[in-house]
Amino acid sequence: MSATALWSAIERRLASEGDRLAFDAEKTDGISYARLRGLTAAVAEGFEGTGPVAILANRSFEAYVALLACFRFGRVFVPLNPSFPAGRLKKIIEASGATECLYEERHAALAADLDVRKRRIDLALPSVEREPIEAGADARAYHLFTSGSTGEPKGVPITHGSLSHYVTQIAELVGIPEHSRSTQFFDLSFDPSLHDIFVGLSTGGTVIPANDMAMMMPHRYVAANRIDIWFSVPLLGVLAARGQRSMPTDTKLRMAMFAGEGLPGEYAAGIRELMPEDGEVWNLYGPTEGTIIVTGRKLTEDDFDKPVVSIGQSFGENRVAVLADGAILPAEGGIEGELLLGGPQIFGGYEPPVASDCFVHDAEGERFYRSGDLVRCENGTIEYLGRIDSQVKIRGLRVELGEIEAVCVKQDGVDAAAAIVLGEGANAHIVVAYQGDPDADFSALGDSLPAYMVPKITRHFDALPVNSSGKVDRKALKQLL
Repeated sequence: MSATALWSAIERRLASEGDRLAFDAEKTDGISYARLRGLTAAVAEGFEGTGPVAILANRSFEAYVALLACFRFGRVFVPLNPSFPAGRLKKIIEASGATECLYEERHAALAADLDVRKRRIDLALPSVEREPIEAGADARAYHLFTSGSTGEPKGVPITHGSLSHYVTQIAELVGIPEHSRSTQFFDLSFDPSLHDIFVGLSTGGTVIPANDMAMMMPHRYVAANRIDIWFSVPLLGVLAARGQRSMPTDTKLRMAMFAGEGLPGEYAAGIRELMPEDGEVWNLYGPTEGTIIVTGRKLTEDDFDKPVVSIGQSFGENRVAVLADGAILPAEGGIEGELLLGGPQIFGGYEPPVASDCFVHDAEGERFYRSGDLVRCENGTIEYLGRIDSQVKIRGLRVELGEIEAVCVKQDGVDAAAAIVLGEGANAHIVVAYQGDPDADFSALGDSLPAYMVPKITRHFDALPVNSSGKVDRKALKQLL
């Protein structure tokens, strides 16, 4: 596989697919491959300098055009989620070194508050013929920011080579049919969205962004847009199945894939309401640091009765191992420990750098990323058991409880804070217990944290429960809340 196989595949599709729609949506004319080629070149003509480009857009034609303009013409793209507070976006721009920002018109007011050169993404620009710039395998393709335990967003830069390996290998693993119509549920700041875009375009498919109504009635969105391939967090699949049972549609999916959090077997079984008997359901796993997805498994009938479905095996040149009792061991034989990830998709390190080292090396010098996920490996597959740290998932989005705590203790009157998650699935919510002033004001948390990380409940304690090491005892705290 060429290190830039993805870049070459995208260019071939842009040159050969003509009037076939690359992006489509209800009540729109869509954007064809031919138009996408000329429009991305036109947007790229407005670039200044060579620095990273922030993109303030989400699940829209504007978002995709801006992203592809960067990808085709040698610029690193930095997704900015318009639902995040301006203060957080400013930190991301500063940390990424972004020198300009492309924004969608509906987010103009938010863009105006950002301290960087700005330009509206104009889909009416006349097409331009311009020679694309092929970036090397080691050049950065994008720079995403995740929740960080220090209280600051944590930067994860990913190279073209890593992204190319992922897209080409996942398409082969699951067997993405050419010219499929696929969902796009994920926010641009959540890296599974890049699966939707790049897997779709590299196979000559059509990507259909889901609007807010589609997120509430996904089974109707599937029917109205003639969707072939589904990819989402598990909870959205449950919502689609419930809708299908109450308001049936005739449209059937060829394939459904899930990622972002543990997949209960009953959730996977639900999506079959929208599938023919031979439809395939896949469970995929991977952290942002591993370039979207690192392991996968096609489900069998036995999986639908399991509390949580296996995350399968690594694919392509990806490698897995387990850290147990200080030793790096093969992922086999019933071994249980922290999942280690290696191979061409693993990022080179956080930027800006963080104090803790997230890598280990085996006796042969192979580098592995410490995922923080506790697993058991047997019968050729990997069973997910939970986390070994305070990282959690809220509707598929990664949350470092330490980041919430760090922001909370900056509020006046808060001496110490501990964040935990109560409830499961759609009912999961964040609760913060704290020491200090019983009347401490937490109303400013939304200025620093995205909405999904803002605690729903705050509880005052005279003293937080601690264990023998003097650390907050989260299990005891859950029992008190």
